[in-house]
Formats: sequence, structure tokens, C-alpha cells
Amino acid sequence: MKRFTVLFLLIFTFVFAQEVYQSDNSGVSVNGEDFNQQVEEDSVLKQDWINSFFLSKRIFLYPILKAHAEDIGITLDQISVIQNFYKENLPVMVQKAKQIKSYEDELHDLVLHGGEAKRIKELIVEIAKLKAELTAYNVKEVRTIQNTLTTDQYETLLEYLNQND
Repeated sequence: MKRFTVLFLLIFTFVFAQEVYQSDNSGVSVNGEDFNQQVEEDSVLKQDWINSFFLSKRIFLYPILKAHAEDIGITLDQISVIQNFYKENLPVMVQKAKQIKSYEDELHDLVLHGGEAKRIKELIVEIAKLKAELTAYNVKEVRTIQNTLTTDQYETLLEYLNQND
């Protein structure tokens, strides 16, 4: 009876695993592994609207990394490290960008409609401060990717970046 139960469980597990593999095997292959299972692409790429709120032009490596993951040879472990950065930091980056947008809208209105000089100055200082903070997150973003990839992988990524500029 025990043998029958074990055999049944093995067959069931094998059949179930085949069905899961066949239904999920639609992603991009990265070193033989499914990229889409690890990368929540929408959570990062849907936030590219914040690019205009940095102090200087944002260095946004993620879309290039995603587009050329197989050529770069990125592993699921590396993807996981990069995704953890975004899980931890993207909400803060988005919040700062939204605050900048709000302050810029208020500043625009005050300038056009004769607002108080003191409040205008406060807004300018706060916008500059938030943009600097957001830019520091971009440096951290690039360093996370750089430190996660091997030297060769990072150089390949930079080659693709240069092609897109």
C-alpha cells in the first residue's frame, strides 16, 4: 500500500510539474531559465514617467538589461538582486517624484498668479532638494546593477546603452 501511495504521488507530481512547465514556458529564456518568472517588469517599467524629475538625465539601465538579458548572460540570482533593489527603493523614488510634481505645479501657479516670494523660494529649495535625493537613488540604482553583474556583463550592458543613445 505504501509503494502504491508513493508511486501515485510521484506520478501526480511529475504530471503536475509538466503542466506547470508547459503553461509557464512562454517567457524569455535566460541561461535556460524563465526571465518573466523572476522579473516583475511592469512594476519597474511602468514607473519610467519619473525620469523627468531627476536633477540630471536619469541613467535607466533596467530596460536595456531586460531587452538584452540573454545576450548579457544574466542569471536568475542576479535578476533577484536587482529586483530587490527596485522593491525596496522604487516606492520611495515614485513618492519623491510625485512630491516634486506637486511642488512644481504649486510653484507654477504661484509664479503666474503673484504668489508670496517666501513660499516660491521655499518651493524652489524643496524641489532642488528632492531632485538631488532622487538623483542619488539613480546612482544607487546604477551601482546596484554594476555590482551585481560581472565586469564582462556590465561592459556588454554599457555597449547596448551606447547603441541606444
